[in-house]
Parts: sequence; structure tokens; C-alpha cells
Amino acid sequence: MLNLTNDELINNMANKIIQTALCISVFSGLQACSTTQTPLRYLDFGAPLKSAPPIGCELPPLTIADITTTQALDSNLVLYRLLYSNELQTRAYANYRWSMTPVQLLTLQVKTQLADNSVRLVDDGLANPDGLQIRLELTDFSQYFADATHSYAQLKLRATTIRDNTVRAQSTFTRQANADTPDAIGGAQAMRLATDAVISDLSSWLCKLPRP
Repeated sequence: MLNLTNDELINNMANKIIQTALCISVFSGLQACSTTQTPLRYLDFGAPLKSAPPIGCELPPLTIADITTTQALDSNLVLYRLLYSNELQTRAYANYRWSMTPVQLLTLQVKTQLADNSVRLVDDGLANPDGLQIRLELTDFSQYFADATHSYAQLKLRATTIRDNTVRAQSTFTRQANADTPDAIGGAQAMRLATDAVISDLSSWLCKLPRP
């Protein structure tokens, strides 16, 4: 057994106290870092329109199949591109998310605005006397920055109508809307405008299709 003097015992106790204090300080610092992270903020299209814009015709009962999309858009990430830096790279806002996926947001808007225009929507898989089905594919739902202070939202939607298991018509709709602010909130507001414009284009196109 080692024989330690009083001074050595005191020094050893002091070193242990310092080491313990340092460990507590580091642990407390890690806890502080974990609790000061910026919380996620969730975005959507705001309150529904009091009345949807009229579509200008009487449409037959429609079956809207589940909207499909690309793998990149199959999440609730809020995406953007910097055209002035590297337009080939898709980026996502770190602290913002959509409240649901873009497909779910779009589906809700399409069905709500058609229903507000007294269009009868038939659930997929149920009998539809007129047999008109619409298939939609979302291919773009992003914010684009021309420079650090100017951006726009772009939505691109491909529509296909099917009757009697035969493709009757196809068209692609693209709309852009400028963002008032160069951030995620400005981009979400612009995306709402672009979405409403695409739905209006889709409705006008459906009105022009030949009836059976």
C-alpha cells in the first residue's frame, strides 16, 4: 500500500473534484446544445378558398386515381434550387416541412375545388356510369431562386383521361408564381398560387374534352 502524505491526499482529492466538475460542465453543454435546436415549422396552403373559381362547364362524374409523383417529391421536404449557383442540385430547407406530402396537398386542392363546382367525384374502385377516370402525375413542386433575393414556385402536372380502359387525352400543365419573400414561407405562398392556376387550367382542359 502506498503511503501518501497529507499534501498528496489533498492534491488527489482536488484533481478528482476538478475532473468531476469538467464532466458535469461538458454534459450540461451538450444538453444545452440539444435543447436550443431550431424547431421544425410546418407549412400548408392556408385556409381553404371561400369559393373556388368557376370552371365554366358541367363536368360528368369523375374518378380521380391516386396522384403519382417522383421519388424526390414523395416526402414532406420543402425543396428549392439555386439557378445562379448549381441548378442541377436539389436542396431542402433545414427547418421547414410541408404539413403533408406535395401529392396529398395537391389531391386535397383538386378535389376541394372540383367539389365546390358541383363536380361529383367517384371514389376509385366504385362504379362510375360515365367511366371517366383522371390520372395525374406530379413532376415538379419546387422553389427556384434566380438570385439571392428573387424566386418563384413552379408546379408541373401531367394529366391523362381514361375511358373504357383506353387513354382518351393527355396534357401537361406548368405554372409559376413569384414569391414575395426569398424564403420558405414566400415559396409556400407562391406554390399555393401556382397550384390554383394549374387546377384552373386542368378544369378548362376537361371542359374542352369531347363527351361520349
